[in-house]
This record gives sequence, structure tokens and C-alpha cells, in this order.
Amino acid sequence: MATLLLLIPDLMFSVRVSDVARALGHTTREVPAAAALLAAAREDAAAIIIDTQTRSDWQSAVRDLKADPATAALPILAFGPHVDVTAARQAVGAGCDRIVTRGKFAAELPQLVQELLT
Repeated sequence: MATLLLLIPDLMFSVRVSDVARALGHTTREVPAAAALLAAAREDAAAIIIDTQTRSDWQSAVRDLKADPATAALPILAFGPHVDVTAARQAVGAGCDRIVTRGKFAAELPQLVQELLT
């Protein structure tokens, strides 16, 4: 059983991700702000999912995660609106391992979670 950290302010999406992870035999932990990601990842995490619409500084948190030897190997999936090209570029620049549109995230959630945790 793996733990998936979630930085997803949208309650509908966070619940959906939690339900899918549970169905696949995993657990989730919601992180209230980007500043808490590094500490949470050091405690117990197998992967991280970030909504690029998060109002906190998720880009700096991703850079910190990738710079820390204890968390650098954790896969990070970012998702956001298909029209927000800037956020997608920021996700790539910060070090996210995979970036998908919100539509693809919703449509392929079980497969994306499974791939992220394997």
C-alpha cells in the first residue's frame, strides 16, 4: 500500500482521487498548502499529485522536492486546464514528471494513478 500526497484544492477532484487510490489499494493524504509538501513527502509518500490551479507556490515546492535527495525520486503528476499553457510550462520547469490536462486527468484517473505508483 502506497501513500499518494495530494495538493488539490478542488474538493470534488481530491475526493475522486482518494476514491480511486483506495480502490487500487493505496491511501492518500491531503496537503493543505505547497509549503507543507516537502515535510509531508519526507514522512511517507510514494508519489504526489498537484493541481496547477493551487493558489500557493507549488512551483517552489516542486523545485524543493526535486532538489532534496530524500524526495527527488518521488514522481510528481501535475494537472490543470488545457488553456493554461503558462502553468504547464511552469510545471515542466519546476520538475514535474508528468503534466496532463484536467480533462485527461478526469478521464484517465485510475490509469494515471496506477502508472504514478508503479
